[in-house]
Amino acid sequence: MKVDKRILGLAAVSVILSTLIMLTIARERIERPIEILKNDYPSVLEEGRKSTFSFAMVARQKFQNLQIRFSILNAMSPKYAQMVDPKRSFNSSNQPQDVLDNLVKLGWLFNETKLMGLEPERFNHTFQFQGTECRMAVYDFGNVLESVTGRDVALAAPMIYGAIIDANDKAYYLSGESDFFFTPKENVLSLSISHNADEQNYIPDDQIWEGAKRMPISKAPVGGVLDYGPVAKDDTFTVIFTVEPDSRYMPEGFGQTGGDKPISFIQMIRIYLDGKLYGEPIINVMQGKKR
Repeated sequence: MKVDKRILGLAAVSVILSTLIMLTIARERIERPIEILKNDYPSVLEEGRKSTFSFAMVARQKFQNLQIRFSILNAMSPKYAQMVDPKRSFNSSNQPQDVLDNLVKLGWLFNETKLMGLEPERFNHTFQFQGTECRMAVYDFGNVLESVTGRDVALAAPMIYGAIIDANDKAYYLSGESDFFFTPKENVLSLSISHNADEQNYIPDDQIWEGAKRMPISKAPVGGVLDYGPVAKDDTFTVIFTVEPDSRYMPEGFGQTGGDKPISFIQMIRIYLDGKLYGEPIINVMQGKKR
């Protein structure tokens, strides 16, 4: 019985396409060692109103160490003596790094860490806020200092600095720290951290009673840093926390370009695989109601 050559041709094409698809899938799996499953956060934060943050990811291969690090940044207003040139102004022709270079403390930190053979982690990011392009630069000294001072000491004070220049010629100095949220003991209502089926739950310290299965928020991982290892393929990681912002423990908003909702703060999430930063930091910009 003769076989139609067109059928053979289609079969050959089918095999080729199937092979190409499998190779593509294999390549994608190799190139994507992790997958972000969820990154939900409130677009607007309001005082006294509950808001929930949810972050989930899965490992697509094995790792000896995996770290998830949460950080937060808000505007700072340097005093006259804290700036190299207090009269200097910036506009959209400048780079965010130019704004950072005007901070006296950063020059001191660069010199001190250089003597230790360390360099801060540096990031650049561009985002849209209310239709306006914002360019941001971030320097983190705390992360690199952990290897010398230990985590508790390195994260005891804000060691993250940033700057934003928007398309409206406005420049902002930023200060940040490593943590899930501002003043967790006062603002966080609940925190859940899961690695596969292993789940840890935290609630405010004053809601803990004897025999409770939940832990006090003061015992949550220091600085919003989560360390795991060894990690198996298809391990899942989830972080969910609910906040009820209190203006007494929250920074003022900044970056208003219209309306009544300025930037409340910026959340940064970083993932490290076997000690190396994976991709670019995840940047979440939240708005807040004008006070």
